[in-house]
Amino acid sequence: MIFCDNCTLASNQSYLYNMKYALRFLPVLLLALLSSCSKYYVYHTGSNSRNVRAAQNEYIYEDDTVKITYDFWCKKGRMSFSIYNKLSIPIFIDWKNSALIINDNKHTYWQEREIKKGHSTYYITSIGSASTESSISVKEERISSMPPRSKIQKIGTDKLYKGKHAMNGAGMTFRNFIAISTNEEVKSDAYIDNEFSVTQVEKLVRKPLRNNKGFYTKH
Repeated sequence: MIFCDNCTLASNQSYLYNMKYALRFLPVLLLALLSSCSKYYVYHTGSNSRNVRAAQNEYIYEDDTVKITYDFWCKKGRMSFSIYNKLSIPIFIDWKNSALIINDNKHTYWQEREIKKGHSTYYITSIGSASTESSISVKEERISSMPPRSKIQKIGTDKLYKGKHAMNGAGMTFRNFIAISTNEEVKSDAYIDNEFSVTQVEKLVRKPLRNNKGFYTKH
C-alpha cells in the first residue's frame, strides 16, 4: 500500500480552511438563532392634545410659558420629559398635584418621604486598608423652582405598559398632568394636560432603533 504525504497534507489544509470559513459565519448564525427566539414589539404613539407637535424623534409641547420635550423610549416605556421656562421670571412646578395617568389610573410624581443618599470610601494606609460609609436623608422635593430660561428633567419610574400580552397595548392612553404657577406658594395654578395613545403595535425580530415617540417590549 502506498501512502501519499502530500495528499494527507492537502486534506488537512482543506479541513482547516473549511473550519475557519464556518467559524467566520458562526456569530451570524448565532445571532439569527437568537433573533428567531426573541420577538420585539414597538408601540407607536400619537397625540391630539393642543399645542403638542410631533418632531422628527420626539413630542414637544409649547406655549407662552414653557416648552416640554418628551422621551418615552425604554423597555415597556416611561414618562420622561424636560421642562424649559421661557419666561423672564421664576415658575414653580407642584409635583404633588401633578401626575402620570395611565388608562385613567393615577401614578403620583411625589410622595412625602425621605430618600437616603450615601457613599463609601476605600483607602489604603501604611498599616493596611479600610473603608468608611456615610449617608444623608433628603426629603423629596414637592415644589421645584425654575429660574428664568432654565430647564429641569423628570425621569419616569413607572412603566407605561404593564401587560403580559404585547398586542393588548393597542389603544392604551397615558397623560402627563402638570400643575404650574408663577407664585411660589402655588396659589394660582395653571394646568398642562398632554395625552398620548398607542396607535399601532409593530412586531420585529431584532431590537428596534431608538424613537422617543414610542417604546418597546421583548417577549
